[in-house]
Amino acid sequence: MASPSPSPFGRPNPNGPKELADFGFAIGDWTYITTLTTSIDEEPNWNQPVLPSGTWRFRYGLDGWVVQDEFDQPLGNGTSARMVSIRAFDQEAGFWRVRGTGPSYPGWDEFEVRRLEGQVVMIGVSARTASTSGGNLVERITFHDFKPDSWKRTGEQSADGGNTWSGDVVHSLATRVSNDAR
Repeated sequence: MASPSPSPFGRPNPNGPKELADFGFAIGDWTYITTLTTSIDEEPNWNQPVLPSGTWRFRYGLDGWVVQDEFDQPLGNGTSARMVSIRAFDQEAGFWRVRGTGPSYPGWDEFEVRRLEGQVVMIGVSARTASTSGGNLVERITFHDFKPDSWKRTGEQSADGGNTWSGDVVHSLATRVSNDAR
């Protein structure tokens, strides 16, 4: 890895890997709504969210070498699920590594991320589901349908190491609030 050089906060480092652009779609402030379907092929009904609207903020950090984010999802019972994540591109392995945690989570989420067919696909173990499933569930989170002021996120689970994906599918629709990278 090239030696870091200062980059203005919120901007990718010009000496960083080209893959820093993989999360460029998300840089800024977002609100999002979440809904569920019973299969990946079912169209989500955005008029029937299952939770109150949440917020998500993405920035380049550590002199522009990583992407950091923070989200806050109100749960509708006076509490919220809050989490921070760091996304760093592992140049030797050729994929992103993501680690995240928050005050309402029992440990750390750990994902590997690749850009595949115009989508950003995260596969790994979430501390939330690991604590309730005995660690047997693998999650696949796909960011897709990128537009300047919106994108979608789809979450699936697998109980067989990623061979099949089943159960409720979580769909999120993010809408831009601000481009501000500070």
